[in-house]
Amino acid sequence: MTPRQWELLRLVAAGHTNGQIARRLGVSEGTVRIHLQNIYGRLQVSSRTAAVTRAFPDWGSSTMEAGAAPRRVLADPSRVPVRAGV
Repeated sequence: MTPRQWELLRLVAAGHTNGQIARRLGVSEGTVRIHLQNIYGRLQVSSRTAAVTRAFPDWGSSTMEAGAAPRRVLADPSRVPVRAGV
């Protein structure tokens, strides 16, 4: 994925809406939607939650230090644990 797509996905993971992401990045909501569709395709998922879970398998786990950058590793979806609220 591109650096911009990683930036957008980190904002999604932080719980921002498309509108908030658009304002933060200085783009339109339509551009955010297009980026998300491209991200979904690249990650082979169909939702925000699935994209975050696939791209950042350690997101929210106790092993991830506060402020640490998520790993840029795409996990095998069959090995990604299901967490409540994700």
